[in-house]
Amino acid sequence: MVTIERPDFHRCLLSARVAVGSRHERRRTSGITHLLEHMLFRGTEALPRAAMFNDAVESLGASFNAATHGDFTLFEMLSPPESTAPALALLADVFRAPVFADLSLEKAIVREEINEDLDENGVDINPDNVCRAQVFGRHPLGWPITGSLASVAGISREMLVAHHRAFCVTRNMVLTVVGPLPHEAVLAMVARHFTGLTEGEAAAPAPFTIAPPRKSVTVVKNRDSQSVVRVAFATPGATSPAARAIDLVFRVLDDGMSTRLHRRICDERGLAYEISAGVEFFDEVGVADVASSVSPARVPELVHETLDVLAALCLEGPAATELQKAQRRYAFSLASMQDELETLSDFYGTSALFGRHPTPERRLAEVMALSPEDVRRGACLALSPAMMNISVVGDVSARDRRALGDLARQYTERLAVLGDLTLRPALS
Repeated sequence: MVTIERPDFHRCLLSARVAVGSRHERRRTSGITHLLEHMLFRGTEALPRAAMFNDAVESLGASFNAATHGDFTLFEMLSPPESTAPALALLADVFRAPVFADLSLEKAIVREEINEDLDENGVDINPDNVCRAQVFGRHPLGWPITGSLASVAGISREMLVAHHRAFCVTRNMVLTVVGPLPHEAVLAMVARHFTGLTEGEAAAPAPFTIAPPRKSVTVVKNRDSQSVVRVAFATPGATSPAARAIDLVFRVLDDGMSTRLHRRICDERGLAYEISAGVEFFDEVGVADVASSVSPARVPELVHETLDVLAALCLEGPAATELQKAQRRYAFSLASMQDELETLSDFYGTSALFGRHPTPERRLAEVMALSPEDVRRGACLALSPAMMNISVVGDVSARDRRALGDLARQYTERLAVLGDLTLRPALS
């Protein structure tokens, strides 16, 4: 239980994070966590229809939202402060007494969600799904969070009930309340409304086993005016000593239009309207990617310029002025977090869920202590050729596909001078 008291806020955000996501699934149950998230909107014993539950939430002036991630599921209500107690009661009933009504209707909705990612032949053309499958292979982190049409079709009500009973338990959950109400008042409300939930056990998913990619280039044919390109890497995870350095690597690469990738790809080469780079951390592993869209004929040029920017950062590190700017912007993001309910909830709630308890002050001290050499070494770990995957969803010719393979080999050769730091698939 995490409470964050902000007397000047005029809203309360009630967030329940449950440590269950797509990485806790098996192939035949792929998508069950996402389907469960949907089903918990369908009503409770006290409000057994979706329309009744939604009306009760909205009559409080509140709204209910949920999202499934690779390693946790988020359920949250945004409410007026005076509605906090009844909103908490409704949120508690989602875990205590769901009715799992209208499963066939919800499956139909999820099928439409899955179909959005498929072409007319049933091939997944969602660039994120293609990229994650390439990075994580057969591990559940590489599967679509929605599951497949076949796996969702095979999920029964009994399977959903069992999944709910196994994971939606208090030892596997963190409740976060951000708003103007005092800590003791919130605790009293939670004690009153969250009684009776099963204690259960914390989830322990199978760890990701580090292995180099078997195929560094994947092309999924899709005839469109632009091809979507991902240059992605498996990286060290949130518990790695290099995590903060890797954070700064991606601020040097992409934190505004003056940083390296936008300047090279957009301002100097005119290859794309926009380009982005970022990293998502799980406990023991992360996934970093550089993403952009470009005319099909220019895909090799885009990848060439992108890899040139990445290699330069590994070889030379950031300039002192680049690092200072990245550190200042990181400090500003930590300071501005104090004005944002969702960011506060995410910072403290997600950290608590996984047993990490940073403070903004400690996080800032860690970031400000980093040197250009620390960031260079972080780049070597995060952008290792051994962990690199290039994926393209678009109309790429066979010649350009071979060119992408050549570019991947050239990147490896260019960074060979760094030795084991980048060529060994070790993410510690």
